[in-house]
Amino acid sequence: MTKLEIIYRHFCTNYRLTIDSRKVVPGSIYLALKGKRFDGNQFAQQALESGASLVVVDNDKYNIEDERVMLVEDSLKTLQSLATHHRQSLNIPVIALTGSNGKTTTKELLKEALSTKYRVLATAGNFNNHIGVPLTILSATTKHEVMLVEMGANHIGEIQELCKIALPDVGLITNIGKSHLEGFGGYKGVIKGKSEMYHFLKSSGGTIVYNQDDPLLTELVNKYFPSILYSPSRDFELIDSYPKLSFNYNCKRFTTGLVGAYNLLNIATAISVGALMQCETPKMIDVICEYTPSNNRSQTITKNEVHFILDAYNANPTSMELAIREFGASALTNKVMVLGDMLELGTDTANEHNKIIQQCMGLSDIDFVFVGPRFKDFEKKYLDLSFVASVNELKEFITQRSRESYCFVKGSRALKLENILDFMD
Repeated sequence: MTKLEIIYRHFCTNYRLTIDSRKVVPGSIYLALKGKRFDGNQFAQQALESGASLVVVDNDKYNIEDERVMLVEDSLKTLQSLATHHRQSLNIPVIALTGSNGKTTTKELLKEALSTKYRVLATAGNFNNHIGVPLTILSATTKHEVMLVEMGANHIGEIQELCKIALPDVGLITNIGKSHLEGFGGYKGVIKGKSEMYHFLKSSGGTIVYNQDDPLLTELVNKYFPSILYSPSRDFELIDSYPKLSFNYNCKRFTTGLVGAYNLLNIATAISVGALMQCETPKMIDVICEYTPSNNRSQTITKNEVHFILDAYNANPTSMELAIREFGASALTNKVMVLGDMLELGTDTANEHNKIIQQCMGLSDIDFVFVGPRFKDFEKKYLDLSFVASVNELKEFITQRSRESYCFVKGSRALKLENILDFMD
């Protein structure tokens, strides 16, 4: 019996594995990971004292003389191999999704849609990297019937590696935009990196689901079969984007808990994949319309009669441009936009931030304020606009908003723009 088989035998006793020594419970496996600034191996003894049935280490210094301790060459690779072994053992369909924008919201909507027929395991939060994906897979038990795995990436080769771990049967890319330009080496690198999903599915005989209205995805997918296409513009009629997204489907109007026309694409994607999995469309639409975001993605909160639209979990030039354009086109009055720095753009940082400012200058019915050092670098160039260095400097700007104003908040996660709500208490 190999070391991997021994570990998996332990795992199958209760399906409990953790990489955090503080979360060890009796009977669980503790797998020690190490990084540039930490070494989980040093907590091996603590894990044993907490009742771990097996402790996996890859540093011989912490290879304690205890039958419950196993030394492996590389704990991370062991974690990933264990996840793949578990995925194969469960033998359930795996649906993978990636994209520059909208993948987490699409994942949540798809989870709701699939849950109308199946017991679904879906990626929790943003556990979508080389550690999060294996942990997601290992959280599946025999009760689950479908696995939904979100995959994030900030460099070429990452999606390919995640696909090798999760072995998806069905895959989709929400879109390909200007995200993580620094890590990918530019937009062409983003295209290459994201399309690794298609390459894997082609080689494995999986199914690609794609948006026919997206010319780039259509171009990329045309060479791959089998594939399932859908068209949001053909199947869904947009009624309104703000203050709530509403649409017609089969001549019937639906109102959602989301905002923005871009979320109609996410809805169409979820329903298309759900239909592939033989879920009933009316049931899917009903549960999707009941979904209310709570993760700073298209989340709406009203405080002191100011209506906040929080899209503050992430931002890149593609999603920022779209948000400004759609919010600007809305029929809302008393509109405000708080726009924060976009990170991981590398040499494109200054140019992309300047483009956003120029886009905003053409919208006279919106009161803008730009947050963060990257935007503030342009303060002397655009004297008529408002710039602040951090969210802490926004209090006066926000508290002066008139009643019944609509405030759209968007920026990269590191800025924590959602903290502006604290100013309204």
